Amino acid sequence: MVKKSVFTAKIEVPNDMEVRVENNRVAVKKGNNELSKSFSYPGLVISFNEGIISINAPLKRIANTFKAHIRNMLDGVANGYTYRLKVCYSHYPIRLKLEGNELIIENFVGEKKPRRAKIAGSTKVKIEGNDITLTGLDIDEVSQTAGNIETTTRICGRDRRVFQDGIYIVSKGENQ
Repeated sequence: MVKKSVFTAKIEVPNDMEVRVENNRVAVKKGNNELSKSFSYPGLVISFNEGIISINAPLKRIANTFKAHIRNMLDGVANGYTYRLKVCYSHYPIRLKLEGNELIIENFVGEKKPRRAKIAGSTKVKIEGNDITLTGLDIDEVSQTAGNIETTTRICGRDRRVFQDGIYIVSKGENQ
């Protein structure tokens, strides 16, 4: 008979944060900031007791992956995340505007049809001239929005050394 092993990862929660864990759904709250996510994997058990979140999983890499996700949640609720993007163009000026949960990119390399980038979740988008600032509590949503914008303005079939128009991620990290 093969013995099944269980690997455990532990995260210590700061005193100023509230954490609730029910059925592998983790909710983290600090002040007005609140974030919750549901985690699933066969054999995964997440529990919270006396200021420590315990993650029990059948594989060490799975336990460490979910530990990183929960640590990102704690950091996001405490500080938030910010991505900065830069609009670059050489001839045709790019115009940006927000419509609902989309960023509309007009006049990209002279195209008549605007390109649309989806804004994920509750990410806040701020446009200041040729700079775009994305902020939010969830690193997954903020980074996905930045990736959507960058991918929307990718140029295919041309030499990237010559055609450098686009919107590019310049910096990323936690708010300070």
